Amino acid sequence: MHRIKPNALFLIDGSSFLYRAYYAMRPLHTSKAVPVQATYGFCRMINKLIKDFSPKRMVLVWDSRGKTFRHDIYEAYKATRQEAPSDLGLQKDHIIEVADKIGLCQIAQVGLEADDLIASLAKDYAAEQVIIISPDKDLRQLITQNILVFDPCKREIIDQEVFCDKYGFPPERLLFYHALLGDASDNIPGVRGVGEKSASELAKQFASLDDLYANLEQVEKSRVRNALDANKESAYLSAQLFELKYHKVALEKDELNFDEKNLVNAIPFFRELEFTSILRELATAAGQAPSKKDEPAEVIINWE
Repeated sequence: MHRIKPNALFLIDGSSFLYRAYYAMRPLHTSKAVPVQATYGFCRMINKLIKDFSPKRMVLVWDSRGKTFRHDIYEAYKATRQEAPSDLGLQKDHIIEVADKIGLCQIAQVGLEADDLIASLAKDYAAEQVIIISPDKDLRQLITQNILVFDPCKREIIDQEVFCDKYGFPPERLLFYHALLGDASDNIPGVRGVGEKSASELAKQFASLDDLYANLEQVEKSRVRNALDANKESAYLSAQLFELKYHKVALEKDELNFDEKNLVNAIPFFRELEFTSILRELATAAGQAPSKKDEPAEVIINWE
């Protein structure tokens, strides 16, 4: 595993992980019928992250409601997205409350997505080591020597070498790759007629979208070359939508600090939500025997 520096800054992609936690588990409720599967999965992730890495600096980053600057660029951006499940908002509120109780810094900013805030913080602290906690592959475009991505689903740290082995091209070309491929979930068009294989081949052959269109005659397959020629405007629009924008984040350095001893402050709330397995883990970590009421129920998580 890549060496993590003691003072590394951990940036947690809260919005992406919230949805993953919600859909990865079967519906789970307390004895009072309060939905908790996303809250439970999220809290387990935080607990595991603390156990594995003992982070000293950490920020939980959220999307904000409403339109973003990308809607100004392309009105149909994310137009195909379904409404969030009705019970997700309550669970997000629970996670925010847990984070507040344990002293985990949280940020969100109207008009910006979590990805842009993560990119901004990563740039601000690029001289130090930054660990992005996210299963979202879009954030891998930020990978540098000092910026790594940890996929909490696959339990894998992705650095420049790992990325190149996976994709066959460097992280800075991921934006180019996505501009060609598009993203149906966000309603980003890409280049119609260019699939994953062609996009990957082009990202290996050319350095950027500008490089590709300046040397379009070098694209061997006529079908792909014609598709690129016919959809140039769409390709550049998609690049704009995928590009992560820098915005100054109003956080002082001392706000980033995290002390794992503060986990005990969430114990009463974990009891209220009946998170018996988490209570057992906290008791074991503290060298205490869990009480009978904290015995864990069997909960199966499927991240695939």
